[in-house]
Amino acid sequence: MRLGKADPPHVERVLSKISGAGVIPWYSEIVAAAATTTTSSSSSSSSSSSSAARILNEQHLPPLRLHRKRAQIDAIKTLLHTLLGFHPQGASTTTTVVDFCGGSGHLSLVLAAVFPTCRFVVVDFNARALAIARERAAALGLHNVETDCADVSAYDKPFHVGVALHACGSATDFALAACQRARASFIVSPCCVGKIGKLT
Repeated sequence: MRLGKADPPHVERVLSKISGAGVIPWYSEIVAAAATTTTSSSSSSSSSSSSAARILNEQHLPPLRLHRKRAQIDAIKTLLHTLLGFHPQGASTTTTVVDFCGGSGHLSLVLAAVFPTCRFVVVDFNARALAIARERAAALGLHNVETDCADVSAYDKPFHVGVALHACGSATDFALAACQRARASFIVSPCCVGKIGKLT
């Protein structure tokens, strides 16, 4: 298992142990293929994959990073689908999903395309990034996406589900605190906050 062409020695050791234990990510073949193919060679008939490709390709991400990002978004999409099945409102117009530190909409625009009956709110303090998110939503014809230029640590509006993908530093904690205050469900994939190898 390799995550890149030049993984650091300590990463190689960890990956070797994981591989030796038989723990192989389900997307490992996609990641391997990404190292030798271009983004134009991949396609999908599903609306979610199509939306993900269209949104992410705009950033001109390297093939390997693109496939990793799509795998992360797909995992959150799957979890949200399951979560909404247990939610009293289900996937309806009364269900509000807040994307904390959502920036220009990498995650929420794809989710909005997959769950068109839910309302998505992209929360970030970067007004320029939110403007890009609005432009993308309009270009994609997504009418269930809103933006809110706000500090995650002080967010106190009502919502049903909170999501956050790589919210930097303490922002992940702030997102979880906001979910607790709103008594909302959550799906969070935190940021590593630098290299773990530096910790002693």
